[in-house]
Amino acid sequence: MSVFVIDLFKGVVASRCLPAWLLDEVSPAMALTSGLMAVIGHDFPCWLRFRGGKGVATTIGALIGCSPLVAGVVAATWILFFALTRYVSIGSMMAAAAIPVSQLGAHQPLTAVGIGGLLALLIIVQHRANLQRLLTGTEHRAWSSS
Repeated sequence: MSVFVIDLFKGVVASRCLPAWLLDEVSPAMALTSGLMAVIGHDFPCWLRFRGGKGVATTIGALIGCSPLVAGVVAATWILFFALTRYVSIGSMMAAAAIPVSQLGAHQPLTAVGIGGLLALLIIVQHRANLQRLLTGTEHRAWSSS
């Protein structure tokens, strides 16, 4: 849980605090771009030979900093699909797919929606091993005895 909170906070700081400290006026696209950079740094850290996390918590943190409404919809999507399937990976990928859709629903600028789409694509690409395990039936469910 502490890793989740730290990763979430990383996204919030990148999307909310850093742009505000550096610029007088911050557009949603600029804030989300800063969050995207945090996610890229999280997913591909040079000190771990470019093998990092999947960026889900950092992305949600970036969305909290840019649009709490969108972040709430994305988090609710994760909770729904995780509760239905008990697969963390399915919850994460469905939440990723919800990013640009919820941004459009929140009437965000198309540049921000495009960046949200990049975040979603990055999360899905980072889950490619999980997708393979889902297709072969070897992905583990949460709270499973096997």
